[in-house]
Parts: sequence; C-alpha cells; structure tokens
Amino acid sequence: MATEMKIWQVSDEKGLVPLSDEPLEASHHESDLEQWIEKNPEILGGDLLIIDRQFSAAGAGRSDLLCIDSKRALVVVELKRASTAREAIAQALDYAAWLDVADELHIQAIKDRAAEYLEKPLAR
Repeated sequence: MATEMKIWQVSDEKGLVPLSDEPLEASHHESDLEQWIEKNPEILGGDLLIIDRQFSAAGAGRSDLLCIDSKRALVVVELKRASTAREAIAQALDYAAWLDVADELHIQAIKDRAAEYLEKPLAR
C-alpha cells in the first residue's frame, strides 16, 4: 500500500498551507535554483564557498556555480530542473576533464572571477 505525503508551508497569516504537487520544473527555472543555492550553499551538503555563477570553462561550457571546498578543491555545480539526460552527464564529464587539466592560465582566470564575484581576492 502506497503512502502519500504532503509538504506544508508554515505561514504567519494562514497557518499551515499545503504546497502544490506540481513538479518543480513546471513552476521554476534553473536560475531560481541557482539563486536559492547561492543564498544557502549548505543545501549542497558540503562546506562550500561559491566563487562564481555562470562560469565559462573554456571548451567545457558554462557551469551554473563554481565553488571551492574546505580542502581548496574546485567543485562545479550544474543544475537541472528535470530528469538528467545523457547531455547533462556528458556536460559533467566535460567539467571534470576541464578541472583535471586546469593549468596556470585556468587557475588565474578562476582567481580573477572569484575576486570579482566575492568582491575581494581569495585568501591563501
């Protein structure tokens, strides 16, 4: 027997309000997800600092979010609203390959974009 669960929102004015069963992709865009995560990076489950949005990784495409973790490793976040297609997996592999061969030119571009995004240079 299946169990149905509802998601509720707590509202000061209306009390408990049931949220729609409408799929997320029907009512929101990837940019909405990007903004939510940008404001609350803990959603990703790791200790990440977002250092850029819509970062252009030469030859690999444009990543939604570029982050750095507590061990100073780069993390590329690519968001998809609906089910993941082969193209999304290929895109993730392109980012992984790009990170794997990051040279001084890549690293300097990342530092420059991070400084612009954070409005201060990355600390050493």
